[in-house]
Amino acid sequence: MALHGKKSADDKSWFGNLVPSSSAFGDMMENSRDSFEDGFRSFSKESLDFFHRRNDHNNETIDQCRDCKSVSSFLSAQQKWFSDLTHDFVEAATRMNEVSRKLFADGISKNNILMRSYKAGKHGQKEAD
Repeated sequence: MALHGKKSADDKSWFGNLVPSSSAFGDMMENSRDSFEDGFRSFSKESLDFFHRRNDHNNETIDQCRDCKSVSSFLSAQQKWFSDLTHDFVEAATRMNEVSRKLFADGISKNNILMRSYKAGKHGQKEAD
């Protein structure tokens, strides 16, 4: 098998024909690839949600600052902005932590199931021989 094999159109694997799909390693690599893609999508979505939320809060603060008639009202708007900033960062960190935990737990459990099924299949083949 050549290391620089061409990837055919029907290949599902990023690795093309370098990793046989019937092997346990190939199945684990496919599973890891799927988990990585799911994680990338989840992190991208959470990041965009965070940036949109921050943009909305920043716009609200700018509008409040335009309406300020005194230094105390300006300081009040600034305090609210800091409070929203802190809340948004804590919320984003909590969400990212939850997404990470879920992705790693799902990936590990899927790989464990794959390994158990592969070992059971190999074990059954050895007993049959």
